[in-house]
Amino acid sequence: MSMAPLRQAGDGLYRLIGEVLHANPSSLTDASSPETVRGWDSLRSILLVSAVEQRYQVTLTLAEIMGIRSLGDLKAALAKRGVQVDA
Repeated sequence: MSMAPLRQAGDGLYRLIGEVLHANPSSLTDASSPETVRGWDSLRSILLVSAVEQRYQVTLTLAEIMGIRSLGDLKAALAKRGVQVDA
């Protein structure tokens, strides 16, 4: 029996982000950005997008990726792709 792809983001999203960025998920907020999260550099941005695309089975456009300046932006991009995100 195959499981449907995970299409909800919430605590799981921040756990995934924490793993990629080597950050404590409880310290992350929608306002978290490369300026506020130590170690979030250009390479980690690529790894983050790749991990999120794989986990939620979506493909973000280059314009969407370039527009991600914070975790809130990432959640908005996911919402546009039909991934339910917490308010």
